[in-house]
Amino acid sequence: MKITRLKRGVRNTQKIAIYVDSKYTFSVLESILVDENLYIDKEITAEDLDRIKDLSESLELKVKIINLISRRPRSEREIQQYLSKQKIKDSAEKLINILKDEGHIDDTKFANWWIDQRVTFKNRSINQIKSELLGKGISNDIIENAIGEADMSDSEISSIKFLAEKKQRLLMHKNLTTEQMNEKVVQFLLRKGFRWELIQKALEK
Repeated sequence: MKITRLKRGVRNTQKIAIYVDSKYTFSVLESILVDENLYIDKEITAEDLDRIKDLSESLELKVKIINLISRRPRSEREIQQYLSKQKIKDSAEKLINILKDEGHIDDTKFANWWIDQRVTFKNRSINQIKSELLGKGISNDIIENAIGEADMSDSEISSIKFLAEKKQRLLMHKNLTTEQMNEKVVQFLLRKGFRWELIQKALEK
């Protein structure tokens, strides 16, 4: 068998269609074309084609995952779930290990990023954040270390004040006494997962 034509894609110019004996076989990323030294009139075996096709599919999947991570960091479990939805089983573990070795997947960095985002933009409590991270497959050790490094007390107090003021505004029309208002606000904050001692500290200021 011989490669008789190489045609650059129209929609995706990074992909090259490979024709063997004048018949289309499959398309590969241009980087594979270079790495495998593929050119017109090159002799190629069926085994070579199978290997190159597998290599191309693996690389395309890797590029998709890196693009996914570029939109926001992902935990290892999130990537596992993505691969499962794509029905990727045999090569999933190998691909994840490659992405971890290259630094694209790092649960410690993910935990630090998640904590910063949830505290800064979502006013989450430590308990809420812990629960979210556990749901993302992050280990208890990584979570505790990340929370310890973040020193979240001041951030939580700011979140408590913000949420308390918001809740108070919502309750203004209910004609509650100050004591009733405070009780409802405290219960609301406790349900959000904030610690009692921090609620006290925040509301005293």
